[in-house]
Amino acid sequence: MSSPTSSPKVHHFRFGAFELDTMLGELRRSGVRLPVQGQPLQVLEVLLRSPKLLVSREQLRQALWPEGTFVDFDDALNNCIRRLRQALNDDAEAPRFIETVPRRGYRFLADVEPVADGREIAAVSNKDAGPEILWPGKWRKRVALIMAIATVLMIVGAAWLTRRHSSTDVPAIHSLAVIPLENLSGDATQEYLADGMTDALITNLAQLHSIRVVSRTSIMQYKGARKSLPQIAKELDVDGIVQGSVARSGQNLRITAQLIYAPADRHIWAETYERDFRDVLRLQDEVALAIAQRVGGELSAQDRAFLSGVGPVDPEVSDAYLKGRYFWNKFTADGVNKSVDYYQQAIKIDPAYGPAHVGLADSYMSLVQVLSLISPRDGCEKAKAELKNALELDGERAEAHGSLGWIKMHYDWDLPGAENELRRALELNPNYSQAHHQYAHFLTATGRMTEALAESKRALELDPYGVRVNSHQGWHYLYARDYDQAIRDFQRTLAMEPTDGYSRRYLAIAYEQKGMYSDALTELQKTSPGQAQTPVMRAALGHAYALAGNHREALAILNELETKAKQQYVSALDIALIYLGMGERRLALDWLEKAYHEHSWFLIYLKVDPRFDALRSDPRFQNIVRRVGMQP
Repeated sequence: MSSPTSSPKVHHFRFGAFELDTMLGELRRSGVRLPVQGQPLQVLEVLLRSPKLLVSREQLRQALWPEGTFVDFDDALNNCIRRLRQALNDDAEAPRFIETVPRRGYRFLADVEPVADGREIAAVSNKDAGPEILWPGKWRKRVALIMAIATVLMIVGAAWLTRRHSSTDVPAIHSLAVIPLENLSGDATQEYLADGMTDALITNLAQLHSIRVVSRTSIMQYKGARKSLPQIAKELDVDGIVQGSVARSGQNLRITAQLIYAPADRHIWAETYERDFRDVLRLQDEVALAIAQRVGGELSAQDRAFLSGVGPVDPEVSDAYLKGRYFWNKFTADGVNKSVDYYQQAIKIDPAYGPAHVGLADSYMSLVQVLSLISPRDGCEKAKAELKNALELDGERAEAHGSLGWIKMHYDWDLPGAENELRRALELNPNYSQAHHQYAHFLTATGRMTEALAESKRALELDPYGVRVNSHQGWHYLYARDYDQAIRDFQRTLAMEPTDGYSRRYLAIAYEQKGMYSDALTELQKTSPGQAQTPVMRAALGHAYALAGNHREALAILNELETKAKQQYVSALDIALIYLGMGERRLALDWLEKAYHEHSWFLIYLKVDPRFDALRSDPRFQNIVRRVGMQP
């Protein structure tokens, strides 16, 4: 990487109709400021200082994200490039400005006119140019200036809007979406804070009983997107949108938030809050309460106490908790394991901080159910202990009741207890999509298919773009034996998220039930390499091979999993399914017995899963179903 030269420092760059002002941190087109700032502009400056030369990803990392920076570098850089292309109206396939050099870096293609101290200077010579890096410390002062100006404008604008629209002229809002808050800290390491605050606002506003609040998984697709608010409102079927930003400098925290009546793109309310980071949790509740009052939602005295009663929290606790949420939401093995570490850090500092106990429980449950990396006995017992702590600290936390309902259903096989917990979660938070989703699972397991599909559709209304909720719509149709509709739903979900291994696995199962074994194998072979090697996906492939009559391949996978089970956790249920596909009923039942003794979370669905139809008349199978708490 080249070092800075002694030539005059260039702070303005022109290219086409665009101009970058690095002093103000502004990108303008024909004099009009574009809505992009922070790190995307830092990336752009690095590229503009070396036009038509390759700037490697490593050079960009060293400039903007030095060693020790807490950030997913690939995601952060990709997001910066995506936002720049949106601002420049550039096409990645046929670029006019930013060219991607696969696996190496980026090149700025257009001619650049640098301007030094207001005077145009000669264009940078390609043979002499090297990537002159603007280090983040220099940007922080600029970002601080921009934020100060933006804050003043926000306050003035909010006051004007408030006077212009009296309280009697506020349109009714019946549904609400919180668009991902923007990180204006000028520091990608604070991305977890913006995501965490977004998550908290959604959770708190979901307490409103009279308003539908869209779930987090559906709104995160709009992170960094530049769609119009009316368009977003139409896609999410809402009439109210909350948007804003988060900026942190040391222990100082600033949040701006505004409420917009989306169909008319009309501002209803806006406010700026400045606090010490110790008050971050109280601040997020204060913002939620202010929005709730503006939309006219029905807040009980208990809800008001919930939103007003949070005291100061140790900054290290809130920091660790928010990082835990950030990594848990990635739903990868590495992400969930990191979330466990951060939640444990938070609890070690403050054992009385309830949300960290719920978060840790959810992480353990993900390691059991989603990733199958630890045994149910290990993960669920730990999760139960954390939920017990959480409910002792706050018995009215909907998330804790919902998670406990999942464990009572899938691990304890306590069906009445599970239904009570799930219903309690929905009483406390009727907008809690995950509780509707889990209650639909309960209804499916107990054979109440019509009710299950209705509850699943309610979850989908609250989370229309959530991959897991969409996938489980097909899952419910599969167990209702409507295979064609299940196939359509799984295909729709895979169109949304082609890497979703869960949907691909269950699409293969739906094909199997229609005797379309070739199609099932084709789907499973499309699974990404990382997911394809997990025991649950290997078992699905082995089962499909067995049904297709290719017992040699099925046996190879079976031997592989039985060997692997001696070193790590492999679900006995997965091995049982391969034997069942091969027609080895006795061995399949032997492994189902092992699954029973390890408390396999999936046994609750034996009564309705069509893959086990060949065993239904066997007394051993009926006995297992009965011991799980079901009538055969």
